[in-house]
Amino acid sequence: MRQRPRPWTSVLLLDTSRLARKPIIAVLFERDAERNGVRVIYKSIPDDDPITGQLIKSVFRALDEYHSLISKAKGLAGMAENVRQGFRAGAPRGYRLVSVRTGAVRDGSEVLKSKLEPDAYAPLARNMPVAKVESIVVETVATDLASSAWAAEALKATQAMFAVSHADEIAAAKAQIAALEARASRMVDVAAGLESPAPVLRRIDEIERERVAVEQRIVAWELEDEGSR
Repeated sequence: MRQRPRPWTSVLLLDTSRLARKPIIAVLFERDAERNGVRVIYKSIPDDDPITGQLIKSVFRALDEYHSLISKAKGLAGMAENVRQGFRAGAPRGYRLVSVRTGAVRDGSEVLKSKLEPDAYAPLARNMPVAKVESIVVETVATDLASSAWAAEALKATQAMFAVSHADEIAAAKAQIAALEARASRMVDVAAGLESPAPVLRRIDEIERERVAVEQRIVAWELEDEGSR
């Protein structure tokens, strides 16, 4: 989306849930898209009334997050029940998964569940206490978080994600200023040879006002780019 030039200027989505289930992520994406000249269009939301569309998006996004949280709760409950019945979805080191017939049939196929069975690494895994494993994991994470290299990479990634760049707009605006100045210069030469140069001088004044407005836009873009670094 930030690459220039690109052959498209819009992103078309079926509904708000296709973008994100978290409202904050959706808002940040749309803000980034707007800064880069990209429109985000939803098929299920009217595009002709921005005010009503914003209200509908807020409601839909709240429902998206609600359904996401409900699905998460049901998924965790299903996983917990699976473990209570003696089945597992994954195997820790020292064990492997073995398929077990449940006797149930779903969509014409037999339903299988997985249970743990010791493997060749089981003696080593059993000799390492759980508290020791947890301690190693916590120490490794703490070391990474305290590392200056990790912090630098995290900062770099965050800045790249939210950085704003108007380099293309600034270059185009500077080219526009050069064209305006060249036009004004030619008109000054024309006005010098006229008995009544007032109309031409008025046009030169209009060009100068347009040039100043473009320069102000450049200054604003440069300040925004500087603030995002």
